Amino acid sequence: MCQFLETIRVENRVLQHLEYHQQRMERTVKEFFPLSETPVLTDLVAIPDWIEKGTYKCRVIFSEAIEKIEFEKYFPRRINTLKIVKDDEVDYSFKFANRSKLNQLLSHKGACDDILIVKNGLVTDTSYSNILLYDGSIWVTPDHPLLPGTCRQRLLDNHHVTSREITINDLRKFRNFMLINAMLDFDVRRAVQVSTIKF
Repeated sequence: MCQFLETIRVENRVLQHLEYHQQRMERTVKEFFPLSETPVLTDLVAIPDWIEKGTYKCRVIFSEAIEKIEFEKYFPRRINTLKIVKDDEVDYSFKFANRSKLNQLLSHKGACDDILIVKNGLVTDTSYSNILLYDGSIWVTPDHPLLPGTCRQRLLDNHHVTSREITINDLRKFRNFMLINAMLDFDVRRAVQVSTIKF
């Protein structure tokens, strides 16, 4: 049976943006377990007493029901360089707990910090995040991510970013990139020059 994962940011003992994680869980359960009811995160995820102020990661592993809930202190990775990796077959349209295909692609990063996956000529995601690109005026995210992330969706809903098709050749038109996911919110201080993307 397939297992899936939701990673939720915990900030000062408060679960962040839970509604977006609930929506994605509902889409997943409807697709893979249509006869089951979606677990309700607000009812099932409780902050343990040992969690202190600061930033923690909550990992919810589920299939038809929630199977495991884990908490750990969060330490962000600094990503400065990306290696372009092409794969036209990769599929991560749901947040599978099994990341073996992504890990296989990541093994091609060489000396870079992470990879930027190009599928059918189009920019998608890194191994663990969605990407934003800045053209000097607006922040743009690819129309076709491997995984529609919760932070990405929230930024689109709030009109902080826009989406459009981005080809591998379009990358040179942008100045900066930023990686986003549930643990990494929009913050211009994390922007990196596109010139550090290795083709």
